[in-house]
Amino acid sequence: CTRSCGFFGVKTGRPETLDWDEPEKVARSIKLMKIKHAVITSVDRDDLKDMGSIIWAETVKAIRRMNPETTLETLIPDFQGVERNINRIIEVNPEIVSHNMETVKRLTREVRIQAKYERSLQVLKYLKDQGIKRT
Repeated sequence: CTRSCGFFGVKTGRPETLDWDEPEKVARSIKLMKIKHAVITSVDRDDLKDMGSIIWAETVKAIRRMNPETTLETLIPDFQGVERNINRIIEVNPEIVSHNMETVKRLTREVRIQAKYERSLQVLKYLKDQGIKRT
């Protein structure tokens, strides 16, 4: 993960390169386990120009191809509030788009060192404004 959040047991640092086979691997795993509703999440990839939004979209597409009956919730990072990256999630149209806030505004800096409370609110508002019914 590229952020140093206090709520994950994941080391902060520079992640390895993307595994472009990951979308198919995730889709196959969902098929193998016969999952009816999947919640997809990931670490932050602020090291990438697209913040990881392309592989997010490719993962949803792969799941849809291989598991057309599975409903999806994408638990997305804030993509640093870049609308172009958020739009990639909107375009693949998961049933639910989530984004964790983790805490109240006054504790945000302590718990989410690099995240911004207001930016998270803006991401959720943007999703609603673009027609995402379930956030």
